[in-house]
Amino acid sequence: MRHYKKILFVCQDNTCLSVMAETVMRSVMESLPKEQRLPVTSRGLVVLFPEPINPKAVELLRGNRLQIDHGTSVGLEDWDLAEGTLVLTMTEKEKETLAQRYPELANLYTLREYTGEQGDIVEPYGGEPEDYELVYEHIDLMVKMAAQKILADEEE
Repeated sequence: MRHYKKILFVCQDNTCLSVMAETVMRSVMESLPKEQRLPVTSRGLVVLFPEPINPKAVELLRGNRLQIDHGTSVGLEDWDLAEGTLVLTMTEKEKETLAQRYPELANLYTLREYTGEQGDIVEPYGGEPEDYELVYEHIDLMVKMAAQKILADEEE
């Protein structure tokens, strides 16, 4: 029985962290048989107008042979939260914001919480390329752990 119909990653502005998580998860899904794949997307809580994806994140993803699905940030809309959507935020604050805006939202977790960890994934805004690399490696690990959990849940 399928628990989720879609995976949605959310961060503050959808220019770095949620895009990284979406791109990694999309790559994982593409490696699965078609019947196991889920649609994956990302959104930002505060997107007043489309902004380019952080160039350091773009370079890092491309360097890891991953293709970004969109070139600019996309704001969260009500229809993004359809029934059966697994929503994974990067921070506890983002999770709390969504829980306040959408109290009926059932499948809401931080990415680390969903994988059994604690703490936030903090954007290295303005940091050096090495800072982005460390965050990417962490997101890559967390997303792959989340994918394993999703697949295990689907088998139940």
